[in-house]
Amino acid sequence: MFDHGPIDWAALQATSGTVYRDPGPDVIEIFRGRQVYMATPVTQYIDRGEAGIAIQLAAEAEAHLLSLGLSPVSPAILTVTAVMARGDDVIGLQLQAMDHGWWMRRCLPWMEPSAACVVPAIRGWQASLGVWQEASWFAARRRPVLLFGDTGP
Repeated sequence: MFDHGPIDWAALQATSGTVYRDPGPDVIEIFRGRQVYMATPVTQYIDRGEAGIAIQLAAEAEAHLLSLGLSPVSPAILTVTAVMARGDDVIGLQLQAMDHGWWMRRCLPWMEPSAACVVPAIRGWQASLGVWQEASWFAARRRPVLLFGDTGP
């Protein structure tokens, strides 16, 4: 369902026709007031014991998208904060986070109704398997992928 080969952002942009690097106001306007899926790196932060940092960075990115008039949904924020709020064992979350299939099964219900995939400039996004799989899922369906910030290779 989510096996899209090796991470290659340049190829995704070149072949899909739906990837926008640093989208301007005209592209953002298309999605104003619509639900967009926010793909952020999570596993690499949790693996380092930095779940709080992953959530902080995702929340800052979400605030920026909200200021642009977008309506982002963030699995990282929704899932990790729920686990932390309950006081669940973070070790259990770390084990689940290492299983990309676990994350992808939980993300799909948020992906399906979203008008676009938004990838904010959070350190590590370029190498994140989860971000890659989510963006590729949207691109394979000819649905827009908006890459913000540092979008170098």
